[in-house]
Amino acid sequence: MSQLHLRRPVACVVGAVPGFLDAFLAGQRQGDKTVVTLRLPLAFPGLPALEAERDCAIVVRRDDVPTTMVASYAVSWSADGGGPFPVFHGALTIDNDEDYTSCILDLRGTYAPPLGPAGELFDALIGKTVATRVGADLLERIGTYLEQAYRASEAAKAARRAGAVAPTA
Repeated sequence: MSQLHLRRPVACVVGAVPGFLDAFLAGQRQGDKTVVTLRLPLAFPGLPALEAERDCAIVVRRDDVPTTMVASYAVSWSADGGGPFPVFHGALTIDNDEDYTSCILDLRGTYAPPLGPAGELFDALIGKTVATRVGADLLERIGTYLEQAYRASEAAKAARRAGAVAPTA
């Protein structure tokens, strides 16, 4: 098993994340599963950058630990339709950042390189980079959505406050 651990700061208060994350995932639903096309930018010396895309079925389930105040989700993904691609199992936790005006997305888990010993060799050569970039793409998409949703929510609140009529004496 290979390990993956990635973090991304997000300009969104931690308390708003569950609702926004639910909305993000709902927007990715296709039938009975959540499908996200994960992007994989590949760069090889002397060649132009390549970008591969693969639909991945992602399962995200709220999985909070009762003794902590950290939002936690069980996360797994696999290539839609199968094939010789790794299957990831892990956790996404959302914790306050130092100033409580932002949060940290923390993704960690394991994946088994496909194709047995050949897959392990591939993982050692390039697979780890591939897995890291795929996970980073997922965190970037989630983080960007959370930030945009939070900004829009805060702007709507400010507009409502600005439009409120002050009571007269």
